[in-house]
Formats: sequence, C-alpha cells, structure tokens
Amino acid sequence: MRDSYSLRLTKPFVVDNVQPYFATTCATQSPSERATFINNKLDLCEKLTEEIMGDIDMFETLLMFRRYDKLSFFHGFNVACLSFAFGAELGLEEYDLRNLVRGAILHDIGKTKVPLSILNKPSALTKAEYDIVKAHTQYGHDEAIKIFPNLHKDSLACILSHHENIDGTGYPSGLAGSNIPFFAQIVALADIYDALTTVRTYRGAASKLPYEAIQYLMDNSGIIFDKSLVESFVKYISVYSVGSLVALNNNTHGIICETYQGATLRPKVEVFLDNTKGTSELVNLLDIKNKHLEIIKVLSQ
Repeated sequence: MRDSYSLRLTKPFVVDNVQPYFATTCATQSPSERATFINNKLDLCEKLTEEIMGDIDMFETLLMFRRYDKLSFFHGFNVACLSFAFGAELGLEEYDLRNLVRGAILHDIGKTKVPLSILNKPSALTKAEYDIVKAHTQYGHDEAIKIFPNLHKDSLACILSHHENIDGTGYPSGLAGSNIPFFAQIVALADIYDALTTVRTYRGAASKLPYEAIQYLMDNSGIIFDKSLVESFVKYISVYSVGSLVALNNNTHGIICETYQGATLRPKVEVFLDNTKGTSELVNLLDIKNKHLEIIKVLSQ
C-alpha cells in the first residue's frame, strides 16, 4: 500500500510551504482581491499535489529519490513550491504551472546516479568529483524520458538546463540568454535561493539570511540569471513568512505580521517591547522612520 506520509507530500504540508511565498499585501490588488488570488492559487496547488500523488510512476520515483538522499529530495520539494509561487505571480496558467512544478520537483533526480560520498561530501570536491556532480542534469533528463515518456518538454528542460547560466558559462550545453528555456530559468533561481537559505551538508551549518540570498541573486543577474527575472523574483517572492519569529538589529524580537509585494525585505513586525509585561507595538519596516531597523536573524518559521 502506498503511503503519502512517507513522502510528506500531503496537501496541507504542500500548501503550508507554498503560502508563505505569497506577499500578503499588493499595491495593485485590494485586500479581498489579494486574498482571493492567493486562495485560488493554493487550491490549484492542492489539485497539482493530488495529481502527483496519484501518478504511480511519479510517486515511486519520488519515493526512490527520498530513500536515496533525503536532503536532495526535500530540496526538490522546496524548489517546486517556490517555482509554483513565482510562476503563479508571473501569470502562468494551470497548464504551464503543472509542467513547471513537475520539472521543478524532478530537477535533481539525476543525483540518484551520483555516489552519496560525493553528493554529501563536506569538503571541496575535486575536479573529477565535480564533473560527476555536473553530469546529474544529463542523467536526470535521460532517466526522466525513460520513466515518463509523456513528460512535457518544458518539464524536461527544467531537469536538463537548470544549471545553464545566462552568460553561457553554465552546463551541460553552455546555453546563453534566451536560448535557456524559460522554465529552467525559473527553477534555477528557486534552486539557488533554496540552496543558499537552507542548511546543506556540504556547506556545514551555515546558511544565508533571506536578504543575503537576495543580494547574491542580484549580484549575479546578467551573469548566472536573467536580470529582469531576478527583478521579478525580488518583487514577488515573500522571503519572510507571516508568523515567523525574527530578531532585529536593535536587540528586540518580533513576529512577522504582514508582507508587501515589491518590498518583501521590509515587512510589518509586531515587536515585543517588554517580555515581562507582554507589551508590543507594530513596526512597519517600510516607514522611513524605521529605515535604521533590519531583520538580522530568523529565529523560527
């Protein structure tokens, strides 16, 4: 009997991981319009999750991936959630979002052909080892064609081309600019953002704060990533989840209570003034009077 909990790809789990990427407030939508937009996209997310869990080949492939390397599996899941939210904000319709999500969740499936001793090596890889890792894009593409003969070309492109760089220095084909499939470019952004903000075995305990990861994306726009796509990512993707406990640079703690599209690094925070008395105040980091305040750590999501 198949057990979806063995993958943790239950509908509530998926939706809970997608919803935080949607900013709660948007200047071009009323509060009710924004709520309707988000709810509609989350309903679609549930539908796509049901389709994935109902596809025996997809389910068994993902289960095999999870058994081989749990970290890479959940990274793929995170990338799929982020890609879905970004694609939805870009205006992709259901058909395209379905192909994007399938490509995103399978984007690293070729890593099942990479020895775990290399995949999770904590120290620097040798050139020979790195060449083996780089081959995962071709491995994954070829394996996906065998397992999913009807998988859409856009999904396959996510698997094969998510390490191509906009300046032509990536792999496996050295594609540049608009020759890199659009969906692969979306997955590439989601891939790097999640890798930077998540603790990874090969990088030790360190992970970057959201604003540091965003800075990396912007610093590499026009090099690794398409500049306009990075600008859209920074505009649309909420990097702090409502309800997260954060530390600010004035030695206070607070709870994220509202996020703003176009200014996702400057949310509204309920700041605790006195832990003993339980007093707090709402601080909008967008206000110019609060420009000196910064979030320096996410304490809990």
